[in-house]
Amino acid sequence: MWHHSEDAFEQRWEHIKHRFGMNQMGDETLIEPWSLSPFIRHTPDYICKLKSGAQAFLVEVQGTGKDMLHKFKFEKLEMLGHWNKHQDVWFWLWDNKNQRETLISLNRIRLLIAQGKATRDSFDGGKRPYWALPVGEVYEQSDWYESRNRYM
Repeated sequence: MWHHSEDAFEQRWEHIKHRFGMNQMGDETLIEPWSLSPFIRHTPDYICKLKSGAQAFLVEVQGTGKDMLHKFKFEKLEMLGHWNKHQDVWFWLWDNKNQRETLISLNRIRLLIAQGKATRDSFDGGKRPYWALPVGEVYEQSDWYESRNRYM
């Protein structure tokens, strides 16, 4: 699922982008993600700019499952919070069913969780907890258009 999202980002992002995080589309036999600290393992996927000379921001690319939920693992949100202290972190979320993307800040995702709009669940029998937000809710709550001027 994740590789479809990164392919969609590569095809649709029309601005400056530089691959930054673990390229899990590459050869995973060289460095296994589990062997790294959580902070390094959750390095955002891209450094982006809207134009040359503008402020850069970090982008984490994610897709959605057939259940039409965006799932944000607790550990990933915590580690991206550390990255966010140094450079703004945004999620570029791909909705494969509707063939649309949403750009939403890490801060807005945290707000939606705090407002009780997310449900708690887990992968692997409780070993990897996550927050789930409906695709439509995330799409409607995107703060990109109200925030993007700071990156111009």
